[in-house]
Amino acid sequence: MGLLIVVALGAAVGVLLAYLLYRKQYQLAGAVVALVAVVLVLTGLPLDSNPIGAPPTTSPPATAGSNPDDSTQHIFQTTVVGDQQYLIDGYVSYPDKVTTDVDQAVIFSASVCGSASRRCGGAPAPLPATPSTSTTAQAPTKIGARIRGHLTSDAPAQIDLDSTEIQPVLRDTDRAVWSWTVKPSASGSYTLTATFTPLRADTAEPLAADTQVSAVFEVRQTTGHAVGSVWTVLSSGLTAIIASLSALGITGVAVWTWLRRKKTKAAEPAKPAKPGRKRRR
Repeated sequence: MGLLIVVALGAAVGVLLAYLLYRKQYQLAGAVVALVAVVLVLTGLPLDSNPIGAPPTTSPPATAGSNPDDSTQHIFQTTVVGDQQYLIDGYVSYPDKVTTDVDQAVIFSASVCGSASRRCGGAPAPLPATPSTSTTAQAPTKIGARIRGHLTSDAPAQIDLDSTEIQPVLRDTDRAVWSWTVKPSASGSYTLTATFTPLRADTAEPLAADTQVSAVFEVRQTTGHAVGSVWTVLSSGLTAIIASLSALGITGVAVWTWLRRKKTKAAEPAKPAKPGRKRRR
């Protein structure tokens, strides 16, 4: 809008100068030019980027989040890093091998302990370079928060949690135990994987990386289960055979009955035709 005003004023001054020069009013034209020059100097138009009448240029006001340090991601990172400073070292104690029979439930238990807890057997021993042959294994983890425990397996099995899923392990002397009942339905060699996750305050958000420990899960075949499996196969096959024979027998009886009736009708003598009545002439 200010630029339009300047252009209009310039055009008006130009028209006025042209008119004065046409009328040979040179002195008056010179006075107009001098007046315009004085006005331009006084207003500082060449030195100001803002046109006449336009509001002064100012920086936009700062808004929330315009500062990179105020971004949601930065606040989240700062908060998480601050909370992680309160985590301390701990360890997971668990059996490295579990053995059971098919359809026989077994309990898998694992403990998360502080480094000074004696109920987990004292401080953890250094992890060996080769797989341990002991019945109990240990793995380092982080405590000082609420810990969530979860168990999975590649075995065809029903897994039921017997303890609380989320338990606090806050001090280096604390200990929490997770227990699951595992009932496999097929024999073989499988793996049980327990996952423990430190959580933020009273939320379900992870505060640090998961700690996963694995145990060998051997499921043995039993004589009773083998006999039952064979009987199941045989009974299902026997049922199919009986059904097939029944259908074949019913079909055979129906065909035999139809052929017999057809043969009986063919053996019967033909009945003599009745004499027709003579017409009267």
